[in-house]
Amino acid sequence: MDLKRIKSEAFEMDLKIKQIMSAEQHVGQMKAVVENEARRLDELLIKAVAECAEIDRMRSEFRNATVVQSNSGDALDEHLFGMNNSNQNTHRRVESVRASLQKHYDYLDRYAGQKVAAVAPQNN
Repeated sequence: MDLKRIKSEAFEMDLKIKQIMSAEQHVGQMKAVVENEARRLDELLIKAVAECAEIDRMRSEFRNATVVQSNSGDALDEHLFGMNNSNQNTHRRVESVRASLQKHYDYLDRYAGQKVAAVAPQNN
């Protein structure tokens, strides 16, 4: 009777050890995934900050151009004829930056949902 009990306990312990090893392996994999995604988020954050700085620089440039334009004697003619191309180029750049920021925002939004799914325990 003792031999059967000991064998049964040994089998259960072996099973628990395998479960623990599997769980440790899963934790290691999830840690690697989280670290990789954190690095990707850091890279995206750096890009977003750089693009925000570019937008601020462009706003400042636009404001300075507007101030210079309003201080000139022929501001209306200059605005209608001389500065139109520059304003269009600035507008295109602003739209390009805005589209890029939207793309990064969408990526981060998708990533946040994927992160939850990737880290959630899987019942296999």
